[in-house]
Amino acid sequence: MGKLGFAVFWILVATAPRVLAVCRPPSPGKAVAVSTPEAAVAAARHAWESISSKATSADSFKRESVARFEPYTATLTDGVWYVTGTIPAGYHGRMPKALVCQSDGSVEAREIIQ
Repeated sequence: MGKLGFAVFWILVATAPRVLAVCRPPSPGKAVAVSTPEAAVAAARHAWESISSKATSADSFKRESVARFEPYTATLTDGVWYVTGTIPAGYHGRMPKALVCQSDGSVEAREIIQ
């Protein structure tokens, strides 16, 4: 891939929607898997713990790192809970973030750089 092709690829990746690829909005009248912000934060924590236990080099998802960004909040937008922590003053580095599908409870764990 040439430089131009790579640049176009990078632009497409950088501007891709920031939602779960397989998350479908909840159907009217049907129960949802994750109905509260607290449940979304719990689902995110479970995913981070699972990643940390399998990929020991994933520092952002270790229990100590996750605890550093307490408290966590979850905001629901278009059927996706966005779970983020509180950034300590002056902090620069990686922190965990998660997208939780309201309808089925699937979680996409991410690392963001502040």
